[in-house]
Amino acid sequence: MKISDRFTDYGLIGGFFCIVQLALMATLGTGGFSLTAQVHKLQAAFANTPQAALPSLAALLGALALIAIFTIGLLLDLLGALAFRGDEMRVFLWHARRNEIWMQKLIDKNKDYIQNDWSVLLNLSSGWSLIKKTFFLQFMILSPRKEKVRKEYAAEFRDSRTSLHTYTRMQSFLLSYVLLVSGVQNLELLSTQLSLWNASRAISMAMFLAATEAFFIVLFAHVPALFAREPSFDFGIVLAFLVLFGFALVATAVTRAAYARACSTIFSLVYVTHQKSSGEEA
Repeated sequence: MKISDRFTDYGLIGGFFCIVQLALMATLGTGGFSLTAQVHKLQAAFANTPQAALPSLAALLGALALIAIFTIGLLLDLLGALAFRGDEMRVFLWHARRNEIWMQKLIDKNKDYIQNDWSVLLNLSSGWSLIKKTFFLQFMILSPRKEKVRKEYAAEFRDSRTSLHTYTRMQSFLLSYVLLVSGVQNLELLSTQLSLWNASRAISMAMFLAATEAFFIVLFAHVPALFAREPSFDFGIVLAFLVLFGFALVATAVTRAAYARACSTIFSLVYVTHQKSSGEEA
């Protein structure tokens, strides 16, 4: 993918996040924030600037704004990769198990690099068991089997961290296999799906951060009432939390759906490339 394409994607994502921030400050911001007042302050700041310097200053500010927006988009992509990595691994694992029969032949031919990564992924337990143990850990340690539970929890947590690296290596191998062995210089379908996946993940992260910010703005606005001598409960906090939870579910669902399409494309191309390569060798 060309760097210009990534610059455009990051610019759109960063611009979307900045627009959402302005909307949040205009609707939920405290301290009498007004977008019109801020524009007037900016105009007053440049009122005494010489006319000859205005074009150069405007070009400099425009370049700095583009750099800032691009950087925001890049950071959102990196944060999204970190936040949704576990969900993406489970999507990849579902596709791996579905294609286990023919994939094993490819794995055996490239055993020097893959080693035991493929078997580690296939033997990985579902993510629900670790979440369940985390949620109910305080109850489990009170049981007579607390030492065994702790050991099982620690072992599964270590396996989950190791499996993330294993998943990354397998994903990189499949992408490299398709791009190099297929002999096609420009895989438009794969590039489109990967770009859509990255953009969806970054936008989902922007939505989640904005919802988190809105929740804390509402929460801090009600802190004095909660700690007053006669506390009063406001339904706004519950509503803000439900909105945050809903945005988290939507962000995860969007990312999983986009990555599922990318995985379908990756495994389909790997299968076609592998069949073509096996036919040529025969």
